[in-house]
Amino acid sequence: MFAGFRKAPGSIGLLALMILTFVVSWANLPAILPLVFEASSLSERPWTPLTYSFVIFGGAGGLITLLCSGLWLAWLGARFEHELGTGRFLIIHVGLSILSALLMAVGYLATQAPGVAAGPFMLLSVLTVIWGTRYPNEEIRLYGVLPVKAKWLAWISAGLAFFGAPPQLALFAVASLVIAWAYAANKLPIRYGAAPAAKEKTVVKNWKENEAFFEDANRRTKEREERERLRKLFEGSIKDDEDPSR
Repeated sequence: MFAGFRKAPGSIGLLALMILTFVVSWANLPAILPLVFEASSLSERPWTPLTYSFVIFGGAGGLITLLCSGLWLAWLGARFEHELGTGRFLIIHVGLSILSALLMAVGYLATQAPGVAAGPFMLLSVLTVIWGTRYPNEEIRLYGVLPVKAKWLAWISAGLAFFGAPPQLALFAVASLVIAWAYAANKLPIRYGAAPAAKEKTVVKNWKENEAFFEDANRRTKEREERERLRKLFEGSIKDDEDPSR
């Protein structure tokens, strides 16, 4: 499942930044506070739309966040990095995470509602929405028990982003996820790649090929059984002819 992670330098780099901020925060919390995005202080800290996604605070809660984020990047991030290439992967996923913060800043200017963001949630939500759009019927088992399809996880991620933001900023918070959906569905001039429908046709084709293979195998089995039955009948008739009692 995670074999491709070693060949995904972009995903490894993102995870390394999260580990670094977690360790620094655990040792000295104030050191990472300038990396947190605050819409009201964007002009003073213009780098925060880039850095907020990698901020994971120290402590038990932060460690759980780091483990979950690491597992998601090791599997889903590496998967899409292989599909898109490292450069394109970073531009799309990190770029949409940055765009989310900038849109929240626009929302702050329009509504004066406070907009604060820290952590990899939006970065991972972009991954999840693209996954749910490209492969809607793939499943994972939450906690190793509950099967959930990718499309529902994508909706859950969008819902958490929407309701996790102040009401005035909710639409601004999910706008980048809408763009992620449109990109993955090839509804933008910049296309992701082969449409999911094309992949489904390949699956159908392969299924038909497999069906033909099994039908042929079944036919051959019946032919062998028929030959075996005729052979036994023939041998039985010879024994009857040789029986002296007759």
